[in-house]
Amino acid sequence: DTNVDDIFSRVQAGDLDSSIADQPPKPVLQQYLTDSAKKPFLHSNSGDRTWYVTMNWATPPFDDLHVRKAANWVMDKAGILQAWGGSTFGDIATHNIPPIVLGGKLPASEYNPYPSEGNRGDEAKAKEEMKQSKYDTNKDGVCDAKECSNLVMINRNTPVFADSEAVVVSSLQKIGIKVKPRELASSAAYTTIQTVKNLI
Repeated sequence: DTNVDDIFSRVQAGDLDSSIADQPPKPVLQQYLTDSAKKPFLHSNSGDRTWYVTMNWATPPFDDLHVRKAANWVMDKAGILQAWGGSTFGDIATHNIPPIVLGGKLPASEYNPYPSEGNRGDEAKAKEEMKQSKYDTNKDGVCDAKECSNLVMINRNTPVFADSEAVVVSSLQKIGIKVKPRELASSAAYTTIQTVKNLI
């Protein structure tokens, strides 16, 4: 059964006792997070992995280190986590190695090159970084070269990825980077972004 809504309806009806890899639909998740009788039955496994936004260094404007740093500074990581389902489903990453893999030896509190208030991004620091880029022609902290518009962003077409898409788009817009999201099935999405010449 690939219909997640159907799976969770059957679990709630008592027809299934299931452990599945998909995140519950938002209304079901809300019930399990707020109902004290249901809360003990919601278990989340971090999977010892890190999800991230890919920037192809061969694709302008991301071929510029200052643009990549600006994108990291401006990203609303708390917004992405909230769209993902909140802290039940993970923590905000500050590096690409999940802390659990290192036994907590490199916690986010000790290594965080892009800290911001509430993990909501720091637009001022992002713009200071962008001013140093060749793609900010008038040095106002906004990417204004033609390379900053109509960029294709490939995303997976599953609910949690699609739900976080708007946060990424709006974060990048603050520094003048305009992306057009395209959603693909997981395998096609990864094949597309891993082919560097696609300039995604």
